[in-house]
Amino acid sequence: MLALGVSGGEEERNDVLIREARADDHDVVERLRFSVGWMSPDTGLAAMARGLSKVYILEMSGKPVASGALVYKGDDDDLADSRERGLISNLIVDPAYQGRGLGSRMLHFLEERAREQGYAQVTIGVDAVNTGARRLYQREGYRRLKDKLEAWGEVNYLYKPLEPIPVDTA
Repeated sequence: MLALGVSGGEEERNDVLIREARADDHDVVERLRFSVGWMSPDTGLAAMARGLSKVYILEMSGKPVASGALVYKGDDDDLADSRERGLISNLIVDPAYQGRGLGSRMLHFLEERAREQGYAQVTIGVDAVNTGARRLYQREGYRRLKDKLEAWGEVNYLYKPLEPIPVDTA
């Protein structure tokens, strides 16, 4: 079963559902962050409550196994300016579920949400040491924007132009 653009930002394919995070998903997102070694308790849900982003959860057979966010406005307008570009952030797949295309599925879902927001471009940050994720993003058409030293280490920021949603003139 495939449903794209379902109200509420949900996408369902077979036994995979991507849904908007709820306020009570804090522990779910935190568990996913910890599963990949991220110790910061910032789940992005507070920014979502302030209207600065949307966090999404990918469930496989009802179990949350991945998450990601689309940031509308951040601290750096090169990355998310709420007008022309949004930042895909905190894209996480539980290590036990990696290698199944779930990261690509979440990436495509977030790109589609950015396109629906009218963004001409998306950006994404990847830790410099995470060569596997960087290769995935480059295969998906992302190009280097800039490098930045963040509190946890060097981050490579990449960007991708988005094709506008075709206008139906019929």
